[in-house]
This record gives sequence, structure tokens and C-alpha cells, in this order.
Amino acid sequence: MFRTESGEVTLLNAHCPHLGAHLGHGGVVKGESISCPFHAWEFNGEGYCTKVPYAKNMPPKVDGKQAIGHYPLLRVIK
Repeated sequence: MFRTESGEVTLLNAHCPHLGAHLGHGGVVKGESISCPFHAWEFNGEGYCTKVPYAKNMPPKVDGKQAIGHYPLLRVIK
């Protein structure tokens, strides 16, 4: 679970699909995404890979596909 810079709370599976790094141990929130501690792949709150910093093109394994399981959260308005 993480909070984006805009304040949205999101819940994803904990492990990066690339090499299995645990996003809760060393992952960094960058804008509206969380960055993997191993190779800095970025995943948005819906579990889609939005950036692979060292790649000119998205790898076919994640291009347009949900890469990490996403769990909808109930929003409580006060």
C-alpha cells in the first residue's frame, strides 16, 4: 500500500514482476507511481508498468498489460 504524491492511496501486490523485488522494502513513490528498488521500473496505482528508465520501448511482457495485481480500496469521505 502506498500514497501517491497527489494523496491517492493504492494497494498493489508487493512484488515487482521483473525480478521479484519487494516494493514495500526500498520502493520509492515517484509522482503517481511506485518505483522498484532493483531496476527502477515504475508502476501506477492500477498496477500498470508506466516506465522502464533504461529502455527506449516498453518490454513486450508489460506493454499495455497489467503487471501487478491491483486491489480497489473503499474511499471514506469525511
